[in-house]
Amino acid sequence: MAARKDTWQLDLLSAAMVCRSWYFVSISLIKTDELFDLVNFAGAQRAYPHRRRLAGLLEESKRCGLGFHRLVHKLVIDLISFQKEMVLARAPSSVHRLVTSCPSLQRLEIVYDAKFASMPCLIVDRLGLLTDLIGHGAIDRLDLVSHDPVRRCPCCAGRGWDHLLCGLLERLPIRTLALHQVIPSQAVFDTLSRNAELHHLVLHRSIQDMPGKPGRSTTSLTRIPRSFFDRIDTLDIYEDLEDAAVEWPALRYFSEMADRLGPLQSFTFECTGNPAKEKEPEYAQGLLLLAEQRSKTLRRMTLRNVPGITSKIVKLLLGHIDHLQVDSVQYDAYIN
Repeated sequence: MAARKDTWQLDLLSAAMVCRSWYFVSISLIKTDELFDLVNFAGAQRAYPHRRRLAGLLEESKRCGLGFHRLVHKLVIDLISFQKEMVLARAPSSVHRLVTSCPSLQRLEIVYDAKFASMPCLIVDRLGLLTDLIGHGAIDRLDLVSHDPVRRCPCCAGRGWDHLLCGLLERLPIRTLALHQVIPSQAVFDTLSRNAELHHLVLHRSIQDMPGKPGRSTTSLTRIPRSFFDRIDTLDIYEDLEDAAVEWPALRYFSEMADRLGPLQSFTFECTGNPAKEKEPEYAQGLLLLAEQRSKTLRRMTLRNVPGITSKIVKLLLGHIDHLQVDSVQYDAYIN
């Protein structure tokens, strides 16, 4: 639908380049949020159908000093689109042209797909060009997003290829890493651990049980090196409790977090869906354990739609942390 519905805005953007009077008419009609959503619209075949045209228009905006090219703040990199665009071995793709034209990029999203392991030569070639272009930017957030989370566990989507991202990642001055049903490789974590600015980790449905030795269950958290957790002072976790393939064992997961985390100062846990009624106490117990074991550094906790948080639990949590938010209600340990 988006492929057809919003292309008129591209026509308006094109018209804005014609002359000064057309520029003022067009700018009053263009909805910039919708227009630049088209930069990252993938389409059913992950072909990003509007990028080639947008790249040309934004290059023209830069040449003419019109400012449209400064309105793009987020870019999705899906390596499959490089393959679909490839005509000449080192011809600039739409992604390369957009990176060159858009100086205000702040957020980079990289799609993780296990299929990329079968095309490493293409990855090396295209990422080499991209690395040279992107290092000068101000990108402070990196999102790694699984393309096929239903059929791939978080640790499998990058297997055999994501180490090829390291040259690019070491150039990014990111402060926030967001993992969307993805746990990248040790090589990626090692690279990111050397980033002095990185301090904020966001996990979207990325914690789950992993295959292990008989009688020993491990979670995807164990695939995150302690050296990386040592950099993290802010952790946000978003989980869908009803969509989980198996029950979310809250007490065990929070216990593992408490054991692995470093100098954590701020923690957010947000749920959608509801667990079985008999499982609700596990969430409160797990959060209390986390607050107690991290009480030396943890100052703030934010809980949204978390089951089992009673007034008694609030009081107990405030015995370990200074500030607590439960849904829209704020609590302070120093205010009775």
